[in-house]
Amino acid sequence: MIPDLHKIAAMILCTCEVGFSTMSATALIPLTCYTHPNKLQSLLKYPNVICGSDTHGAMLAVGLCLLIIGVFGFLTLCTYAAYMVPTWSACDQHGRVRAFRFLVFRFRLETWPLFFFVMISAFSGKSSPRRGSVWVWGFC
Repeated sequence: MIPDLHKIAAMILCTCEVGFSTMSATALIPLTCYTHPNKLQSLLKYPNVICGSDTHGAMLAVGLCLLIIGVFGFLTLCTYAAYMVPTWSACDQHGRVRAFRFLVFRFRLETWPLFFFVMISAFSGKSSPRRGSVWVWGFC
């Protein structure tokens, strides 16, 4: 018996969607540094990790990989799928449509591309700092 790859893909993609907010928050932890009064900078969530140290470098490498592959990769795949779902449906490629059903089942036919804004809001809610003197490491 050969497993239906579209069902396996649907299960994996649903799991990725559930973990999207967590992946976003975890990937951005190494990018949030704040300045101490002694001019050192450390991570907001882990104040004992000094920004620019070897520990921070390892955290930054893992965080950026997760951000690029896990977060932006999943967002890109979902954007492509949302663009292609009408074509797949018209060409009777219903297996592919079913694999990405988690994107379109919440929306009416004329509003299903709005999923993109839902995903962006899930990401941006985790990426905005909530304290005063926090800056994103490497960008400021």
